[in-house]
Amino acid sequence: MVRMVVPANAERALYGPAGSTPMLAGANKPPPDVSFRDASGREVYRREVKTFSGAPTTFARQFEDYAKKLDYRGELYVQVSRGTDIQRLMEAFWAKNRDDRRLARYADVYVAFHTPDGRPAGLWMLGARGMGVSG
Repeated sequence: MVRMVVPANAERALYGPAGSTPMLAGANKPPPDVSFRDASGREVYRREVKTFSGAPTTFARQFEDYAKKLDYRGELYVQVSRGTDIQRLMEAFWAKNRDDRRLARYADVYVAFHTPDGRPAGLWMLGARGMGVSG
């Protein structure tokens, strides 16, 4: 089943660094989904927008792929169902990436979780075990 990002999250995903302009990738264009550019056109931030409603092991596998698409820098903006155990998702990711050298490639990748109504559900760093907050 494919879930769509709801309008509240689609709108919020377009907010970026102060003074930047969001540029959407569109169909058949390479990641990121949203690239934020400064007045001179230089990319200052990147964001992939995803939904997730699977098992923690599925999260670990999928988000390795999404981070790679971001060239291991930027934010994964993820819509999850209310009540999702985000700590468990992150622990599964870190368990799959036990080696600290392997985990280091995710040092510049953040995951911002949001509920379907657009409320923040947590902010985590993929490359730093235990670094994040729920809610």
